[in-house]
Amino acid sequence: MKEHPGRYAAGNAARPAGPGDPLTAALDRVLASWTAMLHGYRIDPGQEIHALRMLRTMLHGFATLEAADGFRIDSDVEDSFTWLIDFVDRGLRSLDGFR
Repeated sequence: MKEHPGRYAAGNAARPAGPGDPLTAALDRVLASWTAMLHGYRIDPGQEIHALRMLRTMLHGFATLEAADGFRIDSDVEDSFTWLIDFVDRGLRSLDGFR
């Protein structure tokens, strides 16, 4: 993100013009890949949208803060990201069969 400032924000602001817009297909691929990943956690289908929103929120927040140099404490940001992913993984695993 830092190599191409503004690209991430522009991507979030873009809205597909319709079903034939290539952006629609790209967004569908991203959503399908995240949904497929979540199926491995055996989350109740009624809870899936909440998990998808949580993932998007988490990744967006982290990416936005990193792009704005918001992580100023002297610690490796990659280590923090790995910790975050591991934490979410453990949380999703604990929902196995959650209704």
